[in-house]
Amino acid sequence: WLKASYRVGFNSFTDRRLNVIAAGPAILPLGEIIKDDIYRQEVDGLFNLNITKDLSEKFTLNANIGHNVNSRITDRQSVLGTGIITFGIHDIDNTSTQVTNGGTFSERRLIGVYAEATLGYNDYLFLNLAGRRDYSSTLPKENRAYNYPAASLSAIVTEMLNLKSSVLSMGKLRLSAAKVGNDADPYLTQTVFNTNPPLGNGNLGTPFTLGNRTLNVLSLGDQIGNAKLKPEFTTEFEAGAEVQLFGGRVSADVAVYNRRTNNQIVNVTTAPSTGFTSIISDLGEIENKGVEAAATFIPLRLSNGLTWSMTHTYTRNRSLVKDMGDLDEVYIGGFTGLGLVHREGLPFGQILGTDYLRDPETNMPLINGESGLLIDNPEDQIIGDPNPDFQWTMGN
Repeated sequence: WLKASYRVGFNSFTDRRLNVIAAGPAILPLGEIIKDDIYRQEVDGLFNLNITKDLSEKFTLNANIGHNVNSRITDRQSVLGTGIITFGIHDIDNTSTQVTNGGTFSERRLIGVYAEATLGYNDYLFLNLAGRRDYSSTLPKENRAYNYPAASLSAIVTEMLNLKSSVLSMGKLRLSAAKVGNDADPYLTQTVFNTNPPLGNGNLGTPFTLGNRTLNVLSLGDQIGNAKLKPEFTTEFEAGAEVQLFGGRVSADVAVYNRRTNNQIVNVTTAPSTGFTSIISDLGEIENKGVEAAATFIPLRLSNGLTWSMTHTYTRNRSLVKDMGDLDEVYIGGFTGLGLVHREGLPFGQILGTDYLRDPETNMPLINGESGLLIDNPEDQIIGDPNPDFQWTMGN
């Protein structure tokens, strides 16, 4: 009834890239080669103590207690070589000058302890309670530890009410509530310096050599860190039902959910006149609610093992940005004149772009009476919603 285990996992990959621009273009008459090496490593250790025990004739217990350690390293280094010496040899050593072309190194660690228990009654009623506490290296000391609980209740009603028949094979109801925490990317709590940045496309040559000494060059980053950064939390409530008919030939699973995410860690754009281009903030609240359904039909099941099954899935989600703190909106990506924003009171990820001035009553574009051309709106407007009305899939 008691089992202990410890598992260790190791995963790594190396991505080596070589970008060659042959001699000839006016801006690069001698050509260049960029060598870009990316290495990522992850080590995960998991200790688990499992308890499986019959408490009585009707009550059963299945519990797990353990801890988890996860470490990740990412190392990316790039070298720029200018002046290709011999045409056709694509090697960084075949260039007359080599300089550093920027690089990044990050390391993060997450330590967690957890416990979860499932109490069963008569093999048809199950109560599950779980909790976890994580310690993250990417958050400030006062906020690096955070908790998130979960609870669920499920009942196999066909067993509980003795409803099982040749038509109704199984019926199940479930309720759940869960809270999940998420930490930040590394080095967002401070405004960091970059070592030997590739200034002037590498033409300034960093680091510098003075006499018999070589000196690094440090440049202040353009992103302001947040020393009070908090973890991001998502809270979800779900209710669902599952039914199987005719010995499993027809089955359906339906769930409704409400999911709220608070303290989102976002990169907020700032005016370049401040000396920075962005600041790290944790703000806002986004709500997602909807329904998910799946149905499976098995029209053919032969004794020789040949089976034909059809599966349909349906998802309908509605998102809403409920709160953006002191901001009206947060720009999350795109290009000049076209991008994605979170704007309070609207669905997630609205498309922001150029538009025409419109009549407030008819919403029709306004036309310049002299030129006959449409009148441009001087301010970007919401021009689209990328969120689908629903998603439906079918598989055989």
